[in-house]
Amino acid sequence: MVERRRRAVKKLLLSRREVVAFHGVEDRRKRRGRRWALAPILAAIVLGIMAKARSVRAVEDKTEDMGPFGSRFGIQRRVPRVTIGRTAAGAVAPSELQAHLGRTIRAEQRRKTLAPTELPVGCVALDGKGIRSVHRKSVNADCQEVHPKDGAVYYKYLVFRAVLMSARPKLCIGQETVPATTNEMGWFAKFFGWLLEWYGQSALFEVVFTDSGSTSKDNAALVHGANKGYVLGLKENQPELLREAKRQLVPQMRGQPPEVETVGWEKDHRGRWIKRQMWRTFEIAGYLDWSHLQQAIVVRTLQRIGDPKRASCKTEVVEDRYFVSNLAVGHRLKGEQMLRAIRQYWQVEEHNRVMDVELEEDDLPFTQVGDGVPVTTLLRVLAANLLALLRDAHLRAVENRRLPWRRVCDLVWQALVADDPDADDVGAAEPAAAA
Repeated sequence: MVERRRRAVKKLLLSRREVVAFHGVEDRRKRRGRRWALAPILAAIVLGIMAKARSVRAVEDKTEDMGPFGSRFGIQRRVPRVTIGRTAAGAVAPSELQAHLGRTIRAEQRRKTLAPTELPVGCVALDGKGIRSVHRKSVNADCQEVHPKDGAVYYKYLVFRAVLMSARPKLCIGQETVPATTNEMGWFAKFFGWLLEWYGQSALFEVVFTDSGSTSKDNAALVHGANKGYVLGLKENQPELLREAKRQLVPQMRGQPPEVETVGWEKDHRGRWIKRQMWRTFEIAGYLDWSHLQQAIVVRTLQRIGDPKRASCKTEVVEDRYFVSNLAVGHRLKGEQMLRAIRQYWQVEEHNRVMDVELEEDDLPFTQVGDGVPVTTLLRVLAANLLALLRDAHLRAVENRRLPWRRVCDLVWQALVADDPDADDVGAAEPAAAA
């Protein structure tokens, strides 16, 4: 079993060699004094992150131990930590890595691994995430100052991420840094334009899901004008629209059975017994000059206090979450599929959790000099995508898909250090050695 998993890791890394080859990424360093090519250094960071490297020094140590398999990615000897830090800080522009991410996602499209299997249509979840800096200082102009009620002032990067939630591997298909002068609402148009530039002509996604932080008439019109569907979270930042949605949906919740609900009671990650129900109305169409608006949706979360198998246990409402959408009657996202899609939206939160908890994005920026934070977080996105492809696409057995992420990282490291020259290859290695 272990040997089979290790072979699967090697097969993945070799078949996705373009991810760590970084073709088309411009090197901003001066030629004079350059002893390493750019690709092996960036590959060392990505592979190190996948293998749970906690610092630049740890990446250096791992490159020394990689052995013959590392040479397939140009890592033929130990990469000095000073070289790693300086490369992350100033050798490559974040925009170059954003474009590289787009190219890798297009390559996955051609492999058919991103076809919608969890939902009937391609759906993408957009959400912002704050990446907290370790130092108590602003490291560049995009760093935002935070004043918590309790504790010292700190600085963070806010990034906008898009996670494809309709395919089995939940890959991040785009990321942009949100400037300190704006927020998710103000940067939505720019980020959505980037997604259209890279994927607008393909069938990668048809419907965009966001939380209430991006909900506005202008943003909704932008998505609708691109011939895409939207499902937007609705809260107090749109008070009139929320009030109308409640006026129409609350009587339904009181007097009518839900359009759809989850089968039975499910145990969530907190150990609670949960059931979800959904109602929606199409009478809100066109309200407040939202000419593209077609429906309002509410998802109610119920919790059983005690064992749900016993009649004596109590049921309470945990929350009601409201949404608005331009999807017309008869769209393929209806009933159970719509409820599933709304629940799948939180895959973007799961992606952020993996980045924080497993890959320690908040605590381990590697370097905060120059472009160090945006560059390393984009390299972490590439590493997280490879780990997701490994667990959800290459390790095909059901028990493998349930492996904890830490165990998946261990498998990557075992494959990198194994002295196995006759490993399954999928093409000749590219000699991206030191320049």
